[in-house]
Amino acid sequence: MSSPAVRRLWTIVASVVLVVVIVFLQRFVVPEQDQLDPIPTSGTADAAVATDDFTAEVVETGVSTALEAAGPEGTTERVEANGAWVAVWVRVTAEHTTIDPMHAELRMDDGTIYSERGWFTDSLARTDFSPGITVYGAFVFEVPRDRLDRPALLLTNATGLDRRLGAQADIDLALTDPAPSDEPIALLPPEVQMGDSADASE
Repeated sequence: MSSPAVRRLWTIVASVVLVVVIVFLQRFVVPEQDQLDPIPTSGTADAAVATDDFTAEVVETGVSTALEAAGPEGTTERVEANGAWVAVWVRVTAEHTTIDPMHAELRMDDGTIYSERGWFTDSLARTDFSPGITVYGAFVFEVPRDRLDRPALLLTNATGLDRRLGAQADIDLALTDPAPSDEPIALLPPEVQMGDSADASE
């Protein structure tokens, strides 16, 4: 029969081993926030990115200090940026159900996130996306000049403000020269593109 000292030693050893195992297994526990985050599909601006809910293809990116947008009664107004406007022209095709709204963000290399302004009537963020119909237009962001660093476009299928487990396209815009131009960007209304019309605009 083992002595009390030996039994105590084995108890201590077993407890230490159990603590080590628990600490090790905690590395594999997914935080609750990560369980609810959007599900990203990564890609670059030179190819379409297909998520479970939609396909997004970046066509062009413009950076400028000014934007020309639709004003009242068919007029056009020039809007100066407090920094720089970043306009990203994208083709978006919903796959299965109507998407309204598409939540658009611009993520910088340091992780800073800028939301789509949503001010402009012709912004793609104000568009409904019906299944199988490709819509072409621009998402518009306002960014401080000194924070414009290797931006990526994040598009998420959001239900209202709820983006939990939503399909997300994470697209590297590959901007090699993000210095804003003084030539204003013309923001035109979104347009539906079907078949040949999508090919012709390339």
